[in-house]
Amino acid sequence: SIVLNDVETLEWFYAHTIGQLAVAVLIPLSALVFMGTFSIVLPAVLLPFIALLIYIPKRTAAYSDEQGAQVKETMGTLSAIIVDGVQGLKDILSFRWQQEYFRRFIRSNKAYADASLAYASRRGKESSAILLVMGIASLSSDVAAAVLVASGRIPALWLLPLFVTSSAVFVPILD
Repeated sequence: SIVLNDVETLEWFYAHTIGQLAVAVLIPLSALVFMGTFSIVLPAVLLPFIALLIYIPKRTAAYSDEQGAQVKETMGTLSAIIVDGVQGLKDILSFRWQQEYFRRFIRSNKAYADASLAYASRRGKESSAILLVMGIASLSSDVAAAVLVASGRIPALWLLPLFVTSSAVFVPILD
């Protein structure tokens, strides 16, 4: 069991984590280099937003880990109470512990629901902030590209590909 678990962990790391990490670095880097071949202004517009997108999850990571641990702990407690109720049903009925059992169950269920709600709320705010930054970044890059096209520094036929490329910088974040 331990060996299989270790093999599954290694398989997950090599098959999923490394590939996703490579994509998360190569796609934005390639898009920025492509945009930079037209004008250094285009990647320069996006770099502060990329830094902000890295900062947002790092800022909330400790709190996220704390909330995640709390959700796991309350879920474990709730699961233990449920298992105790199923396995000890005869004892609960024999000794008339139904009210006490349901009080424990309801208290544990509420603790789990509160922890899950707090985690989901924080995660929703974090996701909203990330999507807002990505939208503003894409819009800023598109405006910069349009200004460069209007000024004649970039040929007009490259405007749409630059719009698509500026959005491609953020594709790994959306996946």
